Amino acid sequence: MADQNLKTLRDLIWYEYAKVVARSILQLSSTTRSDVTSDSMAHQTLHDLQVGALSWSDMTGDESQLAEDPKACAYCGSTDHLAHENLVPRSLVLNEYCPSCEILQAPSNEFWICRACDARKGNLGFYQFYKRLAPGSEMFCDRIPAVLEMKYLRTVYECLQCARCLDLGDIDGDGVVTVLDIDYALQSRGQMWNVLL
Repeated sequence: MADQNLKTLRDLIWYEYAKVVARSILQLSSTTRSDVTSDSMAHQTLHDLQVGALSWSDMTGDESQLAEDPKACAYCGSTDHLAHENLVPRSLVLNEYCPSCEILQAPSNEFWICRACDARKGNLGFYQFYKRLAPGSEMFCDRIPAVLEMKYLRTVYECLQCARCLDLGDIDGDGVVTVLDIDYALQSRGQMWNVLL
């Protein structure tokens, strides 16, 4: 999971989003070349974003990618006892603009969750809970539905950009920049915001 090209949350979000898009493209195409992988495509996209050959808004501009999720729990697939949940909590307070933020209020920040998963998830972050669902697996991100992960990454990118946190690196202090740093950045919002001011 650790990648030397990923030094900041911005790099990490760009890379993870590019990886989801690349996986989707490869699944839809009939490409059978062994040298084309979602990781190689994602690394190329990350490089293009880093050098300015591609912009984040160009990459995320296609709203059709964020079609309505199927009415099933995003975590377990159940269709019973469902409710809408927010990918990034509407109660988030990274700064004074959060309570009225259109991005946090938007339907693209919602997903379906069943009562049982909601209780099990508790206060865990998005990636933290998926990791818990696949203990011991380094590939737990591959279990996340593409549309759901894209929605999360788009929303969290905007939140961390607004809070001026995108250029921070290893937030959780484990020595590497991973998707768990994204959750940690949102969870440690009060301390982080005070440090940045």
